[in-house]
Amino acid sequence: MEKINNYAHMPTLSLSSNWYNFTVDELSAKAVLIIKQFNDISTHKLRFLSLSRDGNILVSFITTPQASIRGSLLLDLEMDFKAKLDIGVVVWHESLGDKNSLRKFRGIEVKNGIVDRN
Repeated sequence: MEKINNYAHMPTLSLSSNWYNFTVDELSAKAVLIIKQFNDISTHKLRFLSLSRDGNILVSFITTPQASIRGSLLLDLEMDFKAKLDIGVVVWHESLGDKNSLRKFRGIEVKNGIVDRN
């Protein structure tokens, strides 16, 4: 049987000391440039939303890809960020909200993680 890699015990990559030499505005400008370069070669376009001091980068899709490739595109973008900006950054996609049509049909609405049964 093939051995399955267990990444749960791998150390989490930390931000380098170089990351803290830049202001959030300078890092955001660099992030916008990386996303522009990514958009130039990708058919699915992304938008930079925000960047936090702890290395989290929030993006959203301008053109929505199929769910089957969305994760791969975000991982590719994260690899670009790790190579060009800092090894410790993490890319997050903006929350899409609840898309479950059956829940909506039954009158259930999710608001900030709380279920509201109308």
